[in-house]
Amino acid sequence: MALDIRTGKLMVAKTSYKTLIIHLTILAFLHLSLNGFSQISVIDSLEKALVLADQDQKIPILQTLSWDLKHSDTPKALAYANEGLALSPNPSKDYGIFLKTIAVVYSISGEFELSDEFTHKAIDVFQTTENLKLEGTCWSITGINCRQRAMYDCALQQFNRAYDLAKVISDSINMAKSKGNIANVYLGMGQYPKAIEMYQQVIAFAKASNDELMLAANQGNLARTYSKQGEYLQAIELFSKSLSIYLKSGNKGSYANCLNGIGIILEKLEMYPEAVEIFNRALTLEQELGNNSRKGKYLNNIGSSYIYLKEFDLALDAIQASIRFYENAGIQASSSQFINLAICYLHQGEFERAYPYLERAHQQALKKERRHNVILATEVKGRVALAQDSLEKAEELLLSAYQQWEQLGEPFSLHSAALYLSELYEKRADFKTAFQYQKQVTLLEDSLFNMSENMKITQVLVRERLIESGQITDAEDSKSAQETISTSPFPWLT
Repeated sequence: MALDIRTGKLMVAKTSYKTLIIHLTILAFLHLSLNGFSQISVIDSLEKALVLADQDQKIPILQTLSWDLKHSDTPKALAYANEGLALSPNPSKDYGIFLKTIAVVYSISGEFELSDEFTHKAIDVFQTTENLKLEGTCWSITGINCRQRAMYDCALQQFNRAYDLAKVISDSINMAKSKGNIANVYLGMGQYPKAIEMYQQVIAFAKASNDELMLAANQGNLARTYSKQGEYLQAIELFSKSLSIYLKSGNKGSYANCLNGIGIILEKLEMYPEAVEIFNRALTLEQELGNNSRKGKYLNNIGSSYIYLKEFDLALDAIQASIRFYENAGIQASSSQFINLAICYLHQGEFERAYPYLERAHQQALKKERRHNVILATEVKGRVALAQDSLEKAEELLLSAYQQWEQLGEPFSLHSAALYLSELYEKRADFKTAFQYQKQVTLLEDSLFNMSENMKITQVLVRERLIESGQITDAEDSKSAQETISTSPFPWLT
C-alpha cells in the first residue's frame, strides 16, 4: 500500500488487514496535521479503519472515535464508547476509559446525574486496577459536573481530591490542571483575586515546563477573569498572547474559542458590529472542524449581538441555526439560546411563540442554577405580558424581576426592569407609581453615566489594539461596520 500525498488517497495493493488499518490510522493523523486539526477528515479515516479491524484492533480506534465525537455528535460518541465497553474485559484500563468517556459525553450534554453515575463506575475500575492517574482525572469530571451546577463547595472538594492523587504519584502536569480547575471554580464563585492567583500559579508552571498549550489555555481563562472584573484591556492582551500560541501550533478550535472570548468583551463594551465580526471569524474556523456545540455557541453570540443592533430577523436566523447545531450534536440548548429566541419573537410581535421558549429557559436555568438567566426569563415573560396588555400578570413578573435584580446589584438590568414597570403603570393610569419608577430610571442613568464615559474611553483603546493586531477591520476605511454586518451573507446557514 502507498499513500499519494497529492490526492490523500491510499493506493491499495495486496496487503493484510492489519497493515491497512495502520495506514488508515496514519492517514487520519496526516489529515490532523495537514488540515489544522480537521476533525471531519480524522473521523472519516478512523471509521474506515474500524470497519476493517479485527476485534482486538478495534478498542484503540473506538477510544479515539468516541472521544473525538463528544462535542460534534454525542449519540455517535456514546454508541462507539458502548461498543468499546462490550469488547473490553472488566475490570481493565480500557473498560475504565470507555466508562470515563461516556461520563464526559453525558457531562457535555448536560446530563450531570448520568455523568456522575458513569464516573463513579470508572473510579471503581481504576481503584481496582490501582490506576491513580486515571482515577484522579475521574474526580475532575465530578468536579466539573458540580461546578456546572454551581455546587462550588462540592467542586472544590473533588478537584482537591484529584490534586492530592496527582501529588501522590508526583504527576506535576495533573497537579497543575487541578489548580486550573480550582481557579475555574473561584471564577464561577466571583472570587476573582483567588482565581487570578491560581491561574498565575499554573501559568508559571506552564512557562517553566515549556507547555505552551497549558500556558495558552490558562492565559485565556485569566483573560476571562479580568473581563469579569471589567479590566478589558488586560483581558485583550492575554487573549492576544494565547492567539499567537494557537496560531503557531495550528490549533484552530482553541484559536476560535479565544476569538469568542474577545467577541464577548466587545459585546460588553457595546461594540456590537465588531463583536459580530469576531464571532463570525470564530464560526468560520469552527465550521471547518465540525464541532457542532461550539458552532451553536458562536451562532448564539452572533444572535445576541444582532438583538442589541435591533436586527431581529438576522438574530432569529442565527439563534435558530444555533439551536439546530446543538440538537444535531445531541446537546440540550441553553437557557440563553431560548431567551434570545423569545426576545426575537417578542420584537416581531409573535407573543404566543415567545412564551413557551421562556418557560423552557426558566426550567433550564433552574436546573443548572443560572440565577441571572432565571431572572432574565422572568423579566422577558413580563415584557411579553405587557405587550399583550395582560397587565396584572406583567406586574407580578416585572416586580419579581426588579426585586431580584436589586438583590444581585445589577444596575443595567435594574434599569431595564424599572423602565418596563414605568411603562406598565402608565398603561394602568397609575401615574404616581409610574413616576416613582421613572425617577428610579433617571437615578440609575445618572449613576451609570460615569460607567458609560469610562466605557467610551475603553472602546477607543480596545478598538485601536484590535485593529493594530488585525483582529478587526477599520470601519472608517470602508462602509460602516453596521452596514457591512447588516447585509452580510450567512454561509453557515446552508
